[in-house]
Amino acid sequence: MIFEMKVTGRDASNVEAKQAARGMR
Repeated sequence: MIFEMKVTGRDASNVEAKQAARGMR
């Protein structure tokens, strides 16, 4: 959960990583 927040509010590239992490969940 913390990792997701860390990724949020970062670079647009991170947005993709956030979506991937969400799908992994």
